[in-house]
Amino acid sequence: GLDFPLLSADGAQAPELIKIGGKAVEGLAFTGHFHVEGTSTKLGREFIQRFKEETGEDPSAFNALGADAHRAVLSIRSPRPRSSKASFRILIFFLTYIRASGIKLKG
Repeated sequence: GLDFPLLSADGAQAPELIKIGGKAVEGLAFTGHFHVEGTSTKLGREFIQRFKEETGEDPSAFNALGADAHRAVLSIRSPRPRSSKASFRILIFFLTYIRASGIKLKG
């Protein structure tokens, strides 16, 4: 067999991989953009709490990304008309900084 560290991409972030893989995936290192145990922002912790209250389950990375997308859309809505350029700037600002799935630093 192969004897070297195995690094996964975010697509491997599923409990089924560990369940099905058993000893064959022991020591696998996961990378990912969100995990409930690795949340470092107040917004992320609030999202997890509210998600658990509503569903009784921990949110997945896809749930966090969906929440971020929802917030992005809401952030560009306004009662007064905006130019598409202004809306785009707001969206980029939102996507560049604090998100439920974590903080993305500009640059």
